[in-house]
Amino acid sequence: MFKFQTTTIINNFVDANGVNKIVSTADSLTIHRLGKFKKANITKVYKKAGTAGTAGTAEITSIITGNNEINSGVGNLRLNLIDNIENYKIKINKGIGKVEIDNKEVSDNKIVGTGLNFINISGGIGTIAVNFMESR
Repeated sequence: MFKFQTTTIINNFVDANGVNKIVSTADSLTIHRLGKFKKANITKVYKKAGTAGTAGTAEITSIITGNNEINSGVGNLRLNLIDNIENYKIKINKGIGKVEIDNKEVSDNKIVGTGLNFINISGGIGTIAVNFMESR
């Protein structure tokens, strides 16, 4: 289950083939290469113009619970978790680029933490940073 406080995606909203990356249905919002989110947990969606042909940055500030999978594709990902690192178990399959968890570089195929909330992060091309913030 995802509960977003802030979501900022800096990128264009169509892929290289001209297909929309954002698909909305009656009960969910799917952002290709990022995931599917329940509309009941989304309070605002902001759209800003992007530049075609660029690898962008997705920045997410959120509470994430349960079992989750994030495939970052091409571009950078900044995941700011509103929680303590002790509550997470994060598995990294890094691809091409650097991965940092709580400002410490993590090697490929590494599992960090022993918490109940599991996040499997698969990197593509780009930097992935996972940071932890205290609950607000």
